[in-house]
Amino acid sequence: MTVGGFVHCPLHPGGCEAWLTVVDARGKRQALVRTVDGIYQVTGLTPGGHTLVISSSSHAPSAEFLLVTGAADRTRHDVELRPAP
Repeated sequence: MTVGGFVHCPLHPGGCEAWLTVVDARGKRQALVRTVDGIYQVTGLTPGGHTLVISSSSHAPSAEFLLVTGAADRTRHDVELRPAP
């Protein structure tokens, strides 16, 4: 399964540079990718619940639940970051 999307914030509506880590339900890292112009793509994920951890030097860290289903080969998941305090 493939998950991809767009990472942005109010200060960077054209996309943010960030690292995304996908962790499965057992806590094992499944993928680590970097955005390019705010766009990311992760391939090879198994169906089920995952945690998407987003980190960036100029934004507050974020974690989101990501559900990958077998109903579609590709899932879109966009992320909006908040500027670091």
